[in-house]
Amino acid sequence: MHRPARLAALGLVVSLACSGGESPERSACESAVAKLAGCCSGIDQASLGCGDGSSGCGESGPFLSARASACIQAETCATLEAYSVCSRMSAVSKTPSGLRSRASIEEDACRPETERK
Repeated sequence: MHRPARLAALGLVVSLACSGGESPERSACESAVAKLAGCCSGIDQASLGCGDGSSGCGESGPFLSARASACIQAETCATLEAYSVCSRMSAVSKTPSGLRSRASIEEDACRPETERK
C-alpha cells in the first residue's frame, strides 16, 4: 500500500473509532436532562450536552456522570425542587461547558440521596 493510501486508511480508522456512538453514560445523561427539563423551570436543555465527549478519544464524556444521571432519575420532581437540584442544574446550564466540574455537578445532582443518609 502506498504511503498516502495508508494515511487515508489510518485516518478512516481513527475517525470511526472516535465517532462514539450511543454509550450507556450518554443515554443516561439524555434521560436525566429530559427529566430536568420536564421538572425544572430555567433549564437550558440545549446547553447541557450529553453527547460532548462520549467518544473516548481524549474527551471527558457527558456533563453528567452515570451516578449523577441515576440520582436525578431516582427522584421525583418535587424532591429535585425541594433539594435545590433544579436551581443548581439551571445554573449549570448557563455555565460554559469548559468551566463545569463534573464532581460538583454530581454532588449537586445527588444531594437528596446524600442528605437523607
